[in-house]
Amino acid sequence: AHFRAIGSPAWRTTKMNKAGNGFRGYLPADRTMTAGVEYYIEAKSYRSSTPPLYSGSAKRPHKLKLRP
Repeated sequence: AHFRAIGSPAWRTTKMNKAGNGFRGYLPADRTMTAGVEYYIEAKSYRSSTPPLYSGSAKRPHKLKLRP
């Protein structure tokens, strides 16, 4: 998964792991993310039986507002 603080030009990455028939991961939030987080997912499993997961893109990321 690729993520950044809203307003930040640089994307960071975090790892996702296979969980059942899908993937699981987390976005490490910090104090630079007070305005929220943008993220998109590109996940491919090493196992051919699990289809890849794509959600959002760098041009059209998902947006999250963090709780205080």
